[in-house]
Amino acid sequence: MSDLLNSPTITNDVISTPKEDVNPLENSNSKKPRKSTAITNVDPKWKQDAINRLRTTIKRYSKSLIELIDQQANEAQTRLLVTEFLCEGLGFDRFSDLDVEFQVRGKFVDYGLRVDRQLVAFVEVKSAATKLLPKHLQQVKNYVLDDPDVEWAILTNGSIWQIYHIEAAKPIDVALILEIDLIGDTAKGHRASKLVYITHEAFKHDAISELWRKYKATTPETLASALLSLKVIRSLRAEVHTLTGHLVDPDELGKQLRESVIRPEIIC
Repeated sequence: MSDLLNSPTITNDVISTPKEDVNPLENSNSKKPRKSTAITNVDPKWKQDAINRLRTTIKRYSKSLIELIDQQANEAQTRLLVTEFLCEGLGFDRFSDLDVEFQVRGKFVDYGLRVDRQLVAFVEVKSAATKLLPKHLQQVKNYVLDDPDVEWAILTNGSIWQIYHIEAAKPIDVALILEIDLIGDTAKGHRASKLVYITHEAFKHDAISELWRKYKATTPETLASALLSLKVIRSLRAEVHTLTGHLVDPDELGKQLRESVIRPEIIC
């Protein structure tokens, strides 16, 4: 009788099989879509908007820039085009954010850049046909040293844009953080994603400082200092012992790092 109860029943040539008992609470989670736990690195809206604006401006600006180079344009002509790019591409207001011929202790820099009335950077412009040289860097470096509240300097001939962080310490710390060629082979999107760090928005949101911290974290000097720290030397000593079976004296290990592994000029 039990076999008959559990056997398939036939009705109008359709075979139906008894359903298994299902606990409605079981596998309830499987019916719900899982929430993604992946971390997405999406740029904030201000940055996306600035990059899009830069892409458009670079495309239009590059044509005029090539004409200036072909014409061997002078510095004054180049400044007119740079002013346009500072406003339309980098987002600075011509009247409230740009101090033209800004005076620093009797010397004049082409532009002082402001954000919310605060001076944030100096810009020195050379003619479109001029190759940027160390002597030009010395000039803009002196401007920053005369006004220690400003840490950022931009040197450009319209095509090449060099962004320096300059710290009035002893010795003076000068670091080239970014260099962008607006008419080089690099894709326009890549140029825009670098130039975005000197836009008005980037200074306002302090993204430029984050770029500086990222740069500073991987300099040879920073890495050398980390390698010579007691914590790293102890870890290295344990690893050497695992590899060789010999327990090196920590002072000897530090000495070998200084004399044989790390370049002497980067040891602070």
